[in-house]
Amino acid sequence: MVNDPRAIVGPFTTIIGGAEVVKIWASIVLNRVGYRVLLAGLAPIRLGGFITGVQDLSDVEVYSLFKWFPQVFGLYQVQLGNIVVEKAVKHHRPDLVFIDNEGSKGIDELKRVIGFKLVKYIHFPHSIYVATRNCSSFKSRKIESYCRDAVSYSRKYFSTIFWNAYWAIYLKLLEASIPEDPFLYTDLVITNSEYTGDILRELYGVEP
Repeated sequence: MVNDPRAIVGPFTTIIGGAEVVKIWASIVLNRVGYRVLLAGLAPIRLGGFITGVQDLSDVEVYSLFKWFPQVFGLYQVQLGNIVVEKAVKHHRPDLVFIDNEGSKGIDELKRVIGFKLVKYIHFPHSIYVATRNCSSFKSRKIESYCRDAVSYSRKYFSTIFWNAYWAIYLKLLEASIPEDPFLYTDLVITNSEYTGDILRELYGVEP
């Protein structure tokens, strides 16, 4: 490992959930093994009282674009947050990047050019939502089952005109940013469960 290596972890959102806990602990571990950690997100993450052991991150830097971001746009934060990660990577040129989604075309291209280690933790693959448009094209019962699950998870987005528009814009944003093969340039893939791991194997042939 190079002297004084830097790691970027993100994108953090204003909605605290399981993925945020994993990113916090990834940050703590990276900090303990010698990385200078930078947390990237649309808005600053509030660490105080968030999780036991978070005091280990008292000296980390935070890189954000806004002072605040509305939680109603929670789904958008993941994809828009990738832009913040890209900006942080360009500015700081890290040795390692840890993100909790399939990433973006921009992150993958920066990985190819700069050569940092790229870790992708998948709490639930957002790309399965794109696949729901073409469920019938998959010759896999597992994918058909996952597609039905994804439709069930997102059913509230079909309930009103507002949520329909919200969902349509989100899918456009997702399709425009996500790489065709999100794991082509990834050094390590981590999933939160065998269920999620199975989805990635079926969609991309990747072994988490």
